[in-house]
Amino acid sequence: MASVRNRTCCTGSGRSHGIVICPEIHAPTPIRHEVVDGYLAFLERTGTKNFGLLIDTGIFQRAPVTAKHEGLSEEAQEAGWRRPLAVPMADLAEILPHVVFIQAKFFDIDADLVDATIPWREILTTLDGHGWSGWLSSEYEGDRAPYRSLEQVRRQHALLRSIEAELRD
Repeated sequence: MASVRNRTCCTGSGRSHGIVICPEIHAPTPIRHEVVDGYLAFLERTGTKNFGLLIDTGIFQRAPVTAKHEGLSEEAQEAGWRRPLAVPMADLAEILPHVVFIQAKFFDIDADLVDATIPWREILTTLDGHGWSGWLSSEYEGDRAPYRSLEQVRRQHALLRSIEAELRD
């Protein structure tokens, strides 16, 4: 943590340059973990605005993923991103004041805009209910068939917009 705190590119000469460093909370690490506890302790100890958390929505995954990730061994796939962690939304709510970015990972959204693995309604309800504002970035991790990702990202955006509209009503 000392290297983050002492980086002059972040605060150079006492001035903030608006740079925020965000370690990614990503499977197989849940929110309630000693690594995340260390980040939170650093934030509390320093009070810096130049450090926050990046949450990967894969940690909320509720069902196994069958797609294979090229380049990862079968053992790595089973130990990592395919195994659902099902982190509870209460854990997210507790750390939201420190979350500045969300990697909106997903694997497959069907034609009816249903995602069987990531609980988008719960995620967006938690964010909305706690007044969170920040960035979400789509990260498609499903089947790599040509052009499939374009349709999947379109579906994710349509799904998120529909949930957001329901929350506004």
